[in-house]
Amino acid sequence: NAKQQLKNIISNTNNYIAAIHGESSMFATMFFGILDPDNGMLFYVNGGHLPPAIMDKNGSLVRRLPPTGPAVGIFLDVEYTVEQVILNKGDFLVGFTDGTTDAQNDGGQLFTEERLLKYIQSPWSSLFSMMVELKNELHLYKHGQQQFDDITLISIRRKLTFDREQHAICRVADENALSDLMDFVDGSAVQCKLVPEDIEAVRQAVEAVCATIIQKGFNVEKPGLLSLFFETEPEQVRITIRDDGGFLASLNEIQITEFPFTKIDHISYERMEEKGNQLVIEKKLHHQVKEDTGVWNYIQTK
Repeated sequence: NAKQQLKNIISNTNNYIAAIHGESSMFATMFFGILDPDNGMLFYVNGGHLPPAIMDKNGSLVRRLPPTGPAVGIFLDVEYTVEQVILNKGDFLVGFTDGTTDAQNDGGQLFTEERLLKYIQSPWSSLFSMMVELKNELHLYKHGQQQFDDITLISIRRKLTFDREQHAICRVADENALSDLMDFVDGSAVQCKLVPEDIEAVRQAVEAVCATIIQKGFNVEKPGLLSLFFETEPEQVRITIRDDGGFLASLNEIQITEFPFTKIDHISYERMEEKGNQLVIEKKLHHQVKEDTGVWNYIQTK
């Protein structure tokens, strides 16, 4: 069964490293699991690694997964315990290396595990959104300081719904935000398996709108905020852009027969009742790139 297979893999790996490379003091911390995507059951071994964290759909910390044995390769014939945990719908697991928590700012202060856990405890719209924002937070914290160790993050989430995805990002609406927003659109489109033709159509429309909002909707001395929500359903993609700047008549007059909106099916722009403006872009989808991921969100590594 999965539990015994996992134990055999870890035990054999540990004994191989200890026997063949023991004199060179080679070892590694490791978190290794086998997941059943049908019921959310995760069997795992934590070989001396920082405990991954599990959050629920609201972003509240449910539990940590502490070591079930020492680092792999230090001693022969170590007995590793295989534990198990259920990921409920909406739960997400985040694992990280100590290079992440030990990242330093220009004052020599560490990012810390406490800061990381506090940051990720939020009702994220998707794993992709969380990873984008956490990467940005780390980058801002390091502020160009040299990286001394690997910074690795890995996460899985059991989705709440099968056929709908949503990603979200919020940035200060200045000229530096546009590249971040467009990278986010590209990444969201890939995560949602859009075909290249649809990605290009959506990207051109969103870039034109966001550039206009940033350049004309705000006072340079007080830029405000711009939020972008990227949603997909089986037949269409919807991008909602909200800002708290001035209402722009030029956006209210956009026609989908104008470039670069000719491949967009619907666009609307309105002043919201509470505060700010909302622009919605909708695009009917070609057949999306199929990948059997069941009901699990995922993020690809590079």
